[in-house]
Amino acid sequence: MAASLQAAQLFGVAGKRVLVTGGGSGIGAMMAAGFAANGASVIIASRNAEALAATAAEVKRTTSADVETVVADLGSRAGCEALAAEVAATPLDVLVNNSGTSWGEPLDRESGRENWGWDKVLDVNVKAPFYLTRALRPALEAAAGAGAPARVVMVGSVAGLTHQPTPTHAYDTSKAA
Repeated sequence: MAASLQAAQLFGVAGKRVLVTGGGSGIGAMMAAGFAANGASVIIASRNAEALAATAAEVKRTTSADVETVVADLGSRAGCEALAAEVAATPLDVLVNNSGTSWGEPLDRESGRENWGWDKVLDVNVKAPFYLTRALRPALEAAAGAGAPARVVMVGSVAGLTHQPTPTHAYDTSKAA
């Protein structure tokens, strides 16, 4: 490769269509802004309509990118499939599986809601990326071309690698998964 090759040539996303889950805040909002700043058409999805609207307005203010928002709850297979149905009419170049949730409770405490936190965390952090990727496979394959495959980005956490000082057993387990 030539020394003068620019990052945009190596990692260019101009003209690509990108879906970022958990795109209404935090890391997801930052990734959406980064894709948009580099010429991608961005779809951000989250459960929080207000956060989506604020993030989309900010991204549109700072870039000339097209930003679409979709309110979606990825806590179930049906929610993942509903999001896929909403965005899959057009080929999708990049899926960023970023949505996540956490929950903590000491091992010896009984909340009275058996397994609710554990199940919620595993549903969103482990099952949702699988169900959503599978549901979006046709849209991803439609975008792929010779030398330009579609991409799926899985966002993880260092919590999957090291013990946390808080009782977030389900979160740590989900991130290790």
